[in-house]
Amino acid sequence: MQRSLNLVIDKAIPWIREPLAGLSNITALAGADISADVVRKADALIVRTRTRCDRSLLGKSAVSFIGSPTIGTDHIDGEWCNSRGIVWKNAPGCNALAVMQYVVSAILHLSLTMGRETDSLTIGIIGAGHTGSAVAVAARAFGMRVLLNDPPRERAGDSETFTPVRQLVAEADIISLHVPLTHTGRYATIRMADRDFTDAMKRQAWLINSSRGEVVYEDDIKRSIDRGDIAGYVADVWSSEPFIDTELADMSELATPHIAGYSVEGKLNGSAKVLRELSGHFGLPVEVPDRDMLARPERPLIEIAQRGGSFTEQIALLVCETFDIKAESSALKSGYRRFEEMRDSYRPRREFSAYQVAAGDHIEKIAKKLGFRT
Repeated sequence: MQRSLNLVIDKAIPWIREPLAGLSNITALAGADISADVVRKADALIVRTRTRCDRSLLGKSAVSFIGSPTIGTDHIDGEWCNSRGIVWKNAPGCNALAVMQYVVSAILHLSLTMGRETDSLTIGIIGAGHTGSAVAVAARAFGMRVLLNDPPRERAGDSETFTPVRQLVAEADIISLHVPLTHTGRYATIRMADRDFTDAMKRQAWLINSSRGEVVYEDDIKRSIDRGDIAGYVADVWSSEPFIDTELADMSELATPHIAGYSVEGKLNGSAKVLRELSGHFGLPVEVPDRDMLARPERPLIEIAQRGGSFTEQIALLVCETFDIKAESSALKSGYRRFEEMRDSYRPRREFSAYQVAAGDHIEKIAKKLGFRT
């Protein structure tokens, strides 16, 4: 008979402990409290980006598996883990549609701020993976001109049409970053959006960062906003989380506490992926949760047929019914010291697919492309 496994789990991760309750000994803690002493006798970790998995945490442990229900992996020292035979798995694409929802909300807010219809705007998307591609689909549904840049994919022969970064930065009215954080190599992304980057942008252009805080050089972003070199900044991620640059947050058009990917569906996708990987690694008979278990939203039907306004205004009203990005920004700006509290206590929102739309034919057609049910 197989011995019971010892698992250390970030207590903020949902849908993990229940399927494993009868199969393992579980220690559930806040991510910041997962220490070397805690994991010394653990067989596996399930963590978020707040827990740095490297030699200092795992050097004296028995951990053979790390699962992270996140798209990012920069919190895992993959090279060191590989050298020790520690298997580590993340969940690429798990919350792509949640981040798309966030970016769509930002795009619509910025369009209305500029007083322009979306079909008059060019968006530059840097990083064409799961999330960037989802944003591109949404932007095209709005009639936006879409410029994509992703050198690794282009070099690998991706069939998409890519635009050189210099051209993209110079022509885009809105630039959205969707790259992983990498420190070295030909395609290193750390501080890629620096002074040279913003100097090349249009003075009326906006920058959105929902990837990783360190992808931008925050001091240069502040300088560019202060000098009027760019129209402004939208940020969900910050270089020194949870101790964010409050000056930059104040200067930003929209500032949120790293919740762009925090949807119910995204969290379920991530947890399910990790459970499947854990089950395979240890041979556990784990029952993996799926979307059938999710309850309907409180108001699953959104009706906008009787509302007037421009196309952009109507779509903005529709999206705001699912996620009010301006309200989220106002909440963070009212108390920066609560950044981590707000993130940990955030009630995950529902993605577009959880809602049905009743509207005119044109709006319903666009809504369906975004993922709404019609």
